[in-house]
Amino acid sequence: MKEALDALSRRALAVPVAAVRPYLLLKLTLVLLAVDMWLTRASHAGRYGAGGFNVAHWAWLDAAQPPIEPAYYVGACVLTSALCLAIAFADRPPRWLLALACLVHTWSWAMSMLDSYQHHYLLSIVLAAMVFFPPLRADEALRASEAPAAAPAAKPAKRKKRKKPAPDAPPPRASGHPFVRAWSYTLLCASIAIVYAYTAFSKADPEWLAGAALRQVMQYPADGVVPGPGANVAIRTFHGIIEGLGEHGALFWFVMGHSVVVVQIVVCAGYLLAPWRDAARSRVTQAFFFVALGTALSFHVGAELMGLEIGWFSYYMVGYALIAMLPGGLLVRVARAMFWLVLDLRRERDALPPWAPLALAGVAALALVSAGWTADLPGAREASVLAAVLLGAGVVAALLRAGDARAITGYAVGALLAALGFALCVQLSELRWDYWRNVGGDHRRRGEVEQAYAAYVKANRYAPDGQDRRRQEDEMRAILEQRGLLPRRGGR
Repeated sequence: MKEALDALSRRALAVPVAAVRPYLLLKLTLVLLAVDMWLTRASHAGRYGAGGFNVAHWAWLDAAQPPIEPAYYVGACVLTSALCLAIAFADRPPRWLLALACLVHTWSWAMSMLDSYQHHYLLSIVLAAMVFFPPLRADEALRASEAPAAAPAAKPAKRKKRKKPAPDAPPPRASGHPFVRAWSYTLLCASIAIVYAYTAFSKADPEWLAGAALRQVMQYPADGVVPGPGANVAIRTFHGIIEGLGEHGALFWFVMGHSVVVVQIVVCAGYLLAPWRDAARSRVTQAFFFVALGTALSFHVGAELMGLEIGWFSYYMVGYALIAMLPGGLLVRVARAMFWLVLDLRRERDALPPWAPLALAGVAALALVSAGWTADLPGAREASVLAAVLLGAGVVAALLRAGDARAITGYAVGALLAALGFALCVQLSELRWDYWRNVGGDHRRRGEVEQAYAAYVKANRYAPDGQDRRRQEDEMRAILEQRGLLPRRGGR
């Protein structure tokens, strides 16, 4: 029985895949998630625990976690981003560190039913699978090895039956780049395939297949009036094409409704077969992967052009499709061109004096604390201090494990980039403006005048030109003056 299970694992799950695939999937997910946390998620923290009310995704979590408030959500976002970038630049990060990033990210959406984005759930599955990815350095995953030259063989006296390659041997056509066996990569591809399969199943509805639901998604009115100049350019172009079809418009919507389902099925099949991408020898199979890739790209790029509100889901899925379905050799060449600086720095790292990585880690810790301290967001200070403490603990653990201070260089670089990235995001984006104006509006609707006034004061400090909330601030101040809680302006 054990032998049968081992054989099944080797043939069905742990198939040889180009090492560049799990390597790039890990790096892409960590970097995208870090930036996603800053730009799209932290600004909504003001809704968490509003009015002292919250419902977690699981009843047991409501009983285990403290009363939710914005500081917890902001802190989870800041800590997740710091962990992700520190791991992304580290050499062979330990599995427990990836598991910790997965745990904190999962808590960020599971703490409240306010977060209902399905791709946030999917990212927890992705991170959990990546915990079991083979630990690879850049020089290992992106190595461009050459196939050994074939020695001239003497003509055999008798033709012998060709032996099958050993189970551990990589595919004969794939000797140009390193291979690994990663059952977690296979399960990750299957998980993504399930997403597309469920999407196809959910759209196998008469209303969707007839195109009625798609008309609403694409903002096409019943009277067929093309939207004005203020509408999305892609939507206006799309509506103009439909208007030109005239009486064939109904057929167009029918075909579009069915084609979306077909697209989901094709992409689903592509991900189910993706672990065998490097082992495929048939030209038909190779061609199918390009068809599946083009189908996935057209779907997600089209969704972005139409301005659909689905967060950064399309960005993740475009990256995953490229990594899973492009030829491994092409991925290695592209990745080496993108990461040439990383590869060069790794070769130069051994020349660093032992104290340099420690000094860099100290600078990164100070930068993390400074970025959180100046962010003016609840929970950011505490999360940045915790991130700095974790960095210190990681440095000690890496030193004990490797015995060489240079082994912590990647952690320090990632933590420093996390601090600089968060500080730049806070200063250059509308993160603080969005957060404080949303908090002010929530308190104002619930009649909490003092809290609304304080939030509007901060919101107006960070307001873009022409978008301030001065009127709301003055309204709240007038009420507080009437109640005698604030002195009247001008001494009146």
